[in-house]
Amino acid sequence: MFAEKIISSYKSGKTAQSWIISGPEGIGKHKIVDEVARALVGTREGALSAGLKVIECGLTEEAKKAVQKAILDGQTPDDDDLSKKKSEITVEDIRSGIDFLSLKSTLPCRILVISLADDMNEKAQNTLLKTLEEPYDKSLILLLSKSIERLLPTIRSRCQKMFLPALTKPELEKRLKTEYPDLDDVEKIADISRGIPGIAKKIIENDGLELYDSFLNLMIPVKSASPEEVLAFSDNTSKDPVKADLIRLFMLQFVGDMAKKTSLSAGNDWSNFYVYLQSLWRKTDRLYLDKSQMIAEMIFLIERRLK
Repeated sequence: MFAEKIISSYKSGKTAQSWIISGPEGIGKHKIVDEVARALVGTREGALSAGLKVIECGLTEEAKKAVQKAILDGQTPDDDDLSKKKSEITVEDIRSGIDFLSLKSTLPCRILVISLADDMNEKAQNTLLKTLEEPYDKSLILLLSKSIERLLPTIRSRCQKMFLPALTKPELEKRLKTEYPDLDDVEKIADISRGIPGIAKKIIENDGLELYDSFLNLMIPVKSASPEEVLAFSDNTSKDPVKADLIRLFMLQFVGDMAKKTSLSAGNDWSNFYVYLQSLWRKTDRLYLDKSQMIAEMIFLIERRLK
């Protein structure tokens, strides 16, 4: 449904050639890109790789190829590849995308995908602006965003917008039962995933339920986990990028739930703490800080607030 809207709009030529596709991480934005690319660029050998360019926060050339291959294969890019990036999308990254769109080609369409477009710095967004205002013929720009508010108003105003909402719990349960007919704990996985298919997939394929239960066990105030237990847990978790990402999710969910459950004044305190944890995670990612140390520090911070 979502992909068809972009495809029909492009073919009609009546609306903008640029779209912002926003929604939670793991909701399926790359799947839409795959469907659009196959419909507009074609599936013959070499067509997709020639007609699709992905910009992903200054990835290394090797990682760019891996991310692009994943999208062409209809898969979610590997987290390990996505971690090989600079702290932001730069002017140089955007110029390379614009150069790609300007090339003469016999292809029916060229598609520029800016994945995690929220990571564009202001100069990069302003560089993209002129191309959004005066798009190249037979071109399409897709901005994938988790937080559309981080994009400049001028960028937002020049793009069609599409928001992908989380699935309801019954919808996700039905989908999981279809994709994983032998899966146990479907209801629990759907509950933890909060309607995001990509998160459910990570949990299923990376022993996420065991990880979730281990994390919650550290959050029991009466247990008072020893520093050695917390350090061992954080060290083991941080070695796997996917598990580290799941722990980030579990932590933020836990703190967010605490904000909802407590009184108004205490809830505000937990809400502020949620924002603080988010900033710590961003700092860890952008500055390549020791994730093991950061996970342990965050667990200790949460434990202290529970006491």
